Amino acid sequence: MGTHENDIERTTILMFEIGTGLASAEIKSVFEVSAMGFSEDGKYLSLGSNKGSVCVLALGQNIH
Repeated sequence: MGTHENDIERTTILMFEIGTGLASAEIKSVFEVSAMGFSEDGKYLSLGSNKGSVCVLALGQNIH
């Protein structure tokens, strides 16, 4: 993918495979993301903003 952090908006989240270092997913948010976290079981990703917006995403089976 070769995306540099200065080239993406704060509404885009790139997920990388640890073993390869390659980008494996791109998530677009409708708000500027200031915080994020995974559920303990890794099935959900929560996104938050400084303005109080919250989004919880169910992750696919191929994302661990």
